[in-house]
Amino acid sequence: MKFGVIDEVYMNTLSDAVDEFLNMKPALQEAIARSSKVKSRPFFARITKVTASDKIDLLRFDGTTSANTPVSWVYEWETRQLETVDEEQVTWGTTETTITSQDVSNTVELSDEIVSGIAINLAEQGNVATYESEGIVFGVNVKGEIYPAGFTPKGANVGDVVWLHKTVSMDGSIVFFFDRQGTHDGNCS
Repeated sequence: MKFGVIDEVYMNTLSDAVDEFLNMKPALQEAIARSSKVKSRPFFARITKVTASDKIDLLRFDGTTSANTPVSWVYEWETRQLETVDEEQVTWGTTETTITSQDVSNTVELSDEIVSGIAINLAEQGNVATYESEGIVFGVNVKGEIYPAGFTPKGANVGDVVWLHKTVSMDGSIVFFFDRQGTHDGNCS
């Protein structure tokens, strides 16, 4: 088929656009696959292991220091299903075989069901900054005179059940979050 001058420019432009799209297609498919991982309903999970991640040297009112005091943690978890609720107790059921990983980006999905992974508590993410600026961890002045000498900040415990949300970080890693206020505990001297 013979094209005139205008038609030839149009067809060449169209052909170039198709070639450009075909070159971009693998990257677009990867981006779509990554973004689809964000779509996940929140679910219940039981904490199976707690590992300290951010630590501070807690300077106390009396001048002593508690070195390497954790103020945020990384939580390994496995999914749980709510089986029964009655006046006396809540019963949690387990899911299929659970596999955990230290790598935040590595989770296990069986039949599109997430069964284990790593989670981060949003309530802990500001603890280092608030301690450094005002001596506050989880809303409590830990440098203050009334903070007991044997107390330290505490995260969630192994066995606790949390409500997890799945998201994808800007680098494409799958990350799970929950939001649970931490506590302070210890022995009074």
